[in-house]
Amino acid sequence: MEIMKLVYWVFGMLMSGGSIFVGMLLSDGIAKFLDLPSLFIVVIPTIGTLLIGFRGSFLSSFYAIWGEADSIVLDSAIAFW
Repeated sequence: MEIMKLVYWVFGMLMSGGSIFVGMLLSDGIAKFLDLPSLFIVVIPTIGTLLIGFRGSFLSSFYAIWGEADSIVLDSAIAFW
């Protein structure tokens, strides 16, 4: 189980880090985003979320929220919106 958490963490780190890097590269270059506000807005929350996910808290909280939802509950929620 610990190996799967590590795999999820590495995959999440690559996906989030890669998408942030590509987005910065395609917009106006990376130098524009290497400042202190960007660090607090993008990098620190991303790393924090991945670390919480590695410990299992994030994944277990996600499953706890959606674990009891069945198709009838989801259908009625979609129909409501």
